[in-house]
Amino acid sequence: MRLKKEHFERCGLDLNQERSLTADEIQKIQRTEDPEGERWNKLNFFLLYNILSFLKFFENDRSDEDPDNYYMEREWRLLGNLKFDLRDVYRIIIPKAYAKDLRRDLPEYNGQISFSDNEK
Repeated sequence: MRLKKEHFERCGLDLNQERSLTADEIQKIQRTEDPEGERWNKLNFFLLYNILSFLKFFENDRSDEDPDNYYMEREWRLLGNLKFDLRDVYRIIIPKAYAKDLRRDLPEYNGQISFSDNEK
C-alpha cells in the first residue's frame, strides 16, 4: 500500500479517490515512466493476475448446508483463454429449460446432456 500511495502521489493523484478516477487518470498511473511507478505497475499486474484473480473469499461461519455457502462450488479460474473443440466436451450440465436451445445452437454435439434441476 505504501508503494501504491507513493505512486499515486507522484502522479498528482489522491489514493482515497481511487474509485472515482477518470480514464485519463488511470492511463497516467499506468503509463508513468517513473522507475518507482514502473515498479508499482509491475507489482500491481503481478498481484492482480497471478494471485488475486485466483482467490475466492467466503464467509467461514456458514454451515456446509447453508444455501448461501458458495465456497465449495466447483469452478476453474484461468488466466487467458481456454481453447477446446466441441468433440472435447463429454458432458454438458444445464437447467432443463435450456435443453431445446442447446440442441438448436449445437446440433453437432453428441455428448451427454445432464440437467441440473429436478423436474417436479
